[in-house]
Amino acid sequence: MSKISLAIIGCGARGAGVYAKLAKEVYADRVKVVAIADIDSERLELTRRLCGVDPTLCFPSGEALLEKGKLADAVVIATMDRDHVDFAIKALDLGYDILLEKPISPLLEECLALKEKYEADPHHVVVCHVLRYNSFYGTLKRIIDSGKLGEVVNVEASEN
Repeated sequence: MSKISLAIIGCGARGAGVYAKLAKEVYADRVKVVAIADIDSERLELTRRLCGVDPTLCFPSGEALLEKGKLADAVVIATMDRDHVDFAIKALDLGYDILLEKPISPLLEECLALKEKYEADPHHVVVCHVLRYNSFYGTLKRIIDSGKLGEVVNVEASEN
């Protein structure tokens, strides 16, 4: 099986701490991070070393990475919320499949613009939502608090 090549825009807690780390430590047989971008040079260097990314494929911004054209099969966009849609639309223009950190955008208009872009030229666009505010967890809490389960020793919902 050939590896999926991955570009990561945003090397903070999610980009490096979750996705790059998973690619390197859990899915190394299936995924290889080949290009990265971050405005923080220290985070960029730490992620470069973690994943063994060629220094010529490390960029000081998401814009700089995307200006080079399509460098990987897919891109993770894990930047500040307000930058998500702009990067996602540019990535779709290049033919990337996208893992987009939540929220899509704080602005409804931007969410609708991305939806329109996706519908015009569909690629995979997956939004990573943490479900801790999902009603399921509230229901679980009410059941536990009711005491009807007996003694609950452990409930774990781990993102990492």
